[in-house]
Amino acid sequence: FVEVRRLCVAPDERNTKNVASFLLGHATKACWSMGYNCLVTYTKAGEDGCSLLASGFQIIKLAKVSKYADGSHDGGVVTWIKFRHAPTSQKATAQSKEMLTERHQFLEVV
Repeated sequence: FVEVRRLCVAPDERNTKNVASFLLGHATKACWSMGYNCLVTYTKAGEDGCSLLASGFQIIKLAKVSKYADGSHDGGVVTWIKFRHAPTSQKATAQSKEMLTERHQFLEVV
């Protein structure tokens, strides 16, 4: 498998909508062409993961998150996966969205 460590898109005055999904899609195609069958990546607890959902990734693990009285939090890494020969179902996408919504409500992420 290949691990996607970090994808950063710097916002600027130009339209950067969907750039992260575009980059993930092309990175995925490159990995498939090199013979890999699985991609794994991670997001922090408060990140929305929209580009991963749009690129066909699904959540496989939510790590425990601790929320403190001052509003800060610790931990809570979200593990995402995408398989080459297993298209992401609508059910898996819906479950991933639901898990993210619950996590963000717990963390009070806007």
